[in-house]
Amino acid sequence: MNYETNCKLLEPQGFRLFLVPFGYTDPWFYQWVDVGKARVRFLFESLENLNSNLQKLGSELIFLSKVQ
Repeated sequence: MNYETNCKLLEPQGFRLFLVPFGYTDPWFYQWVDVGKARVRFLFESLENLNSNLQKLGSELIFLSKVQ
């Protein structure tokens, strides 16, 4: 079920749902032959934009990256 459906089912019973926006990249992403600097830059610019929009709504993106 999606978030809206869950809210409609659970809130009348006293439950509240919270959405935690998060992202993750695996180190293999940077080692893949087809992933160039422009693609990595685009990914991070997109994540920065998403985080900026979330902050305007009172939230924040939690981003995880495994470091080797």
